[in-house]
Amino acid sequence: MKINKMWLVLVAAMVLVLSAVSVSAAVTECVDASGNPQAGPGAYPMYNDTGVVTNVTAGNVCVDATSYNIDPNATYNCGNTSVMIDNACTYTTYYTGFLGDGTVACTNAGWVAGTTYTLGEGYIVNTTINASWATRGNYIVDTGEVATYDACSNAYTRQGPDGYCDGGGVLDTNDALLNVSAGNVCIAGADTQPTAGVNCDEYGAFVDGACKYSGYYAGYTGDGTATCVITDWVFSVNYTLAMDTIINTTINAPIGPGYVIATGEAATYNACLNAYTRQGPDGYCDGAGALDTNDATLHVTAGKVCLAGVNTAPNATLKCGTWYNCVLDASSAPTYYVGYAGSGTSCDDTSWVASGSTVSFGLQRILVNAHAAVCNLGGYSGNNYVKSDFKPIVLDMMGTAGAETVYWLDLLVLAIVLFFGAGIIVKLTNK
Repeated sequence: MKINKMWLVLVAAMVLVLSAVSVSAAVTECVDASGNPQAGPGAYPMYNDTGVVTNVTAGNVCVDATSYNIDPNATYNCGNTSVMIDNACTYTTYYTGFLGDGTVACTNAGWVAGTTYTLGEGYIVNTTINASWATRGNYIVDTGEVATYDACSNAYTRQGPDGYCDGGGVLDTNDALLNVSAGNVCIAGADTQPTAGVNCDEYGAFVDGACKYSGYYAGYTGDGTATCVITDWVFSVNYTLAMDTIINTTINAPIGPGYVIATGEAATYNACLNAYTRQGPDGYCDGAGALDTNDATLHVTAGKVCLAGVNTAPNATLKCGTWYNCVLDASSAPTYYVGYAGSGTSCDDTSWVASGSTVSFGLQRILVNAHAAVCNLGGYSGNNYVKSDFKPIVLDMMGTAGAETVYWLDLLVLAIVLFFGAGIIVKLTNK
């Protein structure tokens, strides 16, 4: 019983195989959409199966009596469908079969992947669509995209994706270049104002005669060069000049040497440090942002005094001293106001000023011509003597009063002394 059952199973299997072979062998040719049998190989929507026209399965094609309901391929297919994806740089073409309704209509169901194509540089897919092979070019463009900028090729040039493909199957990352706007710089691809870290240069707003100035960060001209421009410059910091320097030009220029000087200015004098020293601004800065007021000093001109910073002739109130014009043998001398020597504190009779007063020395006379604070006096003059004159006359006669030379007046004084002496003797004798 077991052996018989086994034989029955084997017989049944052989029957099925033979049945299948006989069915396959019954397909004689492919049939086109008009119902016409096609003996030669091709891609057709139907086939003749034992006299019955049969549609291919959806997505398949009939090639010949042997390959009558197979997947499409590069040679035999209903058509090529290109899968286009917006903003892509590649697309793939698929081989399609027939719809399976006996018509030449194609279907994407069960399509077979074919070739993947890479777009050339500067092109991009602009639509998501399954396009026929003939119309695929309608969706590949080289215009209309907008570049973006996410980097900088230098401080004045923005850089980034140009919106198209790079020719290697991916989007470009850096083909787009764009100059910054005038006065700006490039930071992380953005067209932005200059900063302390990114700028064309730091400029100063210099003003002639000033002791401080404002600094500004400047951007670029926007012409693709490294040329600076102060358009829309950005404040940086205020600067204060060092002592004894000053700005000598009004200009907006890069900070650096050239517009701050330490020589060439002239001092002015508007005050007095003392009676013989003029004082005032030295023409430079004081180191605190303002012009100096009193660093310059200068001795007065010989014979002058300082009044409100000016060389002034001496007077009764402001003078180095009052001197005499001592004239030999004179018993009086006019007085003069004298100023200071040009080198410092001593007095000087240069350009002295008459006081309008004359001083009498009584019986004394001037022994030396001089301009001096004190005349050199000696001897006596005149004849209105009194008893109290006797002692100085005698002393002078003896050379103890400063007389060094015997003049005719000295002889006269001696005669007078002898006369008085004789008179005294006569009086005593008569007694």
